[in-house]
Amino acid sequence: MSGCMPSDKWVTHFLERHPEVSAYRPRPLDPKRARAFNPTTVHAYLDLIEEVIACYKIPIENIYNTDEKGVQLGGGRKASTVKQLFAAGSKNRYILKADSTALHNY
Repeated sequence: MSGCMPSDKWVTHFLERHPEVSAYRPRPLDPKRARAFNPTTVHAYLDLIEEVIACYKIPIENIYNTDEKGVQLGGGRKASTVKQLFAAGSKNRYILKADSTALHNY
C-alpha cells in the first residue's frame, strides 16, 4: 500500500497531539526487585530502619543512601538512547531487565 508509511516526524507529531504522553529513557528494574516493591514490604522496611535509628541513636547526618551496586557516574556502558512512552510527569519509568534476560516492558 503506497502512501501508508508514517513520516519521519510521526512520533513528534503524535507527542504534540497527546500532551498526556511523554518519551523518556526507561531505567532498568530487576523483576525480583519489582515484585518486592509493594506498600507492605516498603512500610515494614521503613519501620525496621526507624527502629534501628532510634535504638542506636544514629544522628541524621550519619545516614547515607547507597546500594550493592555502589556509585556509577555517567550512566555506564549499558546506557540506552532508546526512549519509550510513559504518562507525562510519571516518576515510574522502568522496564524489567534481569541480568540474564532481554528487556521486557513494565
